[in-house]
Formats: sequence, structure tokens, C-alpha cells
Amino acid sequence: MIRMLDMLRSGIKLRLGEDYKALSPAEIGDPVPVIADAVGKLYWQSTQNMWSFTEDFGPLRPPFPTMWIEYQLPPRCYVDGWHNRLVDQVGARIQQTKDDAFILETIAGVGTQLGWLCGYQFNLNDDGTYLSHVQMVPDDIKHYFDGGHDGFAPMMHPVALALSFMHCKNVQLLEPKEGQIRRPGKREAKTRFVTIRIPGQVTSATTRTAARAAMGEPQPLHLVRGHFKTFTSDAPLFGKVTGTYWWGWQTRGNPERGTVEHAYEVAP
Repeated sequence: MIRMLDMLRSGIKLRLGEDYKALSPAEIGDPVPVIADAVGKLYWQSTQNMWSFTEDFGPLRPPFPTMWIEYQLPPRCYVDGWHNRLVDQVGARIQQTKDDAFILETIAGVGTQLGWLCGYQFNLNDDGTYLSHVQMVPDDIKHYFDGGHDGFAPMMHPVALALSFMHCKNVQLLEPKEGQIRRPGKREAKTRFVTIRIPGQVTSATTRTAARAAMGEPQPLHLVRGHFKTFTSDAPLFGKVTGTYWWGWQTRGNPERGTVEHAYEVAP
């Protein structure tokens, strides 16, 4: 599947309300590009229906002034039960407006059809955690927000989660590799993305497990209940380590001997 940023740069038109427009290089700019497929899979295959910016997300301050984060949805997604995905990909342009605020604009893709969804202005606390946000909604989709309900928030949540993961000290970002895409009659450079990967989501322990992974079904042991922890100098990890970490839990071995709690790492 061709990445959304590559499609926009190739001249594919973006739906903006009732109009279609090909974005110019100046409009696209030169954002730091990030792939967050693993984060999207974690979110959409979690059976957690309600997400809170104050309880389920870590720091949200963008690590770069201008970013592009995109992810592909798994074939099967959990929203009050298992359903086929409604869109193939979601991308977001993120522009930091000041230290404690940024704008996030989301785009959805089905095949090569791209459409603008919604914009958000996030306001942050001094430590980068969530304070508040405001939707930027075109008139033709205001009905999705009747009664204060944000029908597009689930599409945006994995992007915000990706920002939180990028703040974790025990998370490694995979450096981009050189690559090219071939098209009939010409050869164009492919966008070199930074990639976030989370271990433990796909396992080949058994043929059945591998088949379920291929179908996009949730794995028996995965990161649904993972969460962010921030350790300060007043209460450091192991008595000396500070910062934000991605933490998960699962039971191992004999239950009578207790459980093992450990931090997950992002690795190739």
C-alpha cells in the first residue's frame, strides 16, 4: 500500500469538503515523517472503548516543529465489537504553534482516495501533558459533532498516542532506510519515514496464532493494558531513573509466585 504522504506528493487530489485539490509542495512542506502502524494496531485491536487524554496518554508535546504521522488500520478493528475497518489509512499533519500548543489535522484514505477529516488545536500543561483541545470543524461535517460528540476522535487517537510514545525513554525509533518506488516510465524517491514498532503484538508461537495475526485478529498476549508512567526525581525508577516510560503487565509462570511487571521496548 502506498503511503499517504507519498500520494499527496505525487499529486493525488485531496477532498476538502465538496472540493478536490492537489496540494502544492509549499502546502505540504517538509514535515518530519513518522509511520505509526504498530500504534494504530495497538489502539484499534484494544477492547477499550473509552479513551481519556488525561488517563491513557502520556506527554503530547510534538518533538519537532512540523511533523507528519500516518498509520494503517488493521483489517479488523474493535469498536463495541469486531468490525471490518472503514478506512485503510489515517495521516495527520502536526504544526507546533508555541511551546504549550499545537494544531493536528487528520486525513483519511481508502485506496488512493484521500479526504480531510477534522482539525484540532491542543493546549498543553507545562510538562507537555494534555490540558484541553478544540475541534476545527468544516460546516459540511458539523453533524458528526452534535451534542459535543466527536465522531472522528478515534481516527486521531493513535496519532496522539504516537506522540506520547516518542517521549518514552525506553522507546527506540527506527531510522529511515533509503528506498525508491517504481512507476511506469519514471522513478521517484520514496519518503524516508521514521518508524515506531512495538514488540509482542505479533507472535508465531503456533500456526493458529500466526493465522490470526494475518487476519488482523488480536493476539492472546498483547499490549491492551499498557500504560505510560512518568518517574520524577522525587520518586525515580529503581531509585535513580527519571522520565516517561511505556509500561505493560502480564502474568508469567506459576501464579502462586506472583506476577512480572515490565516495560516494553520498541525494537526492530
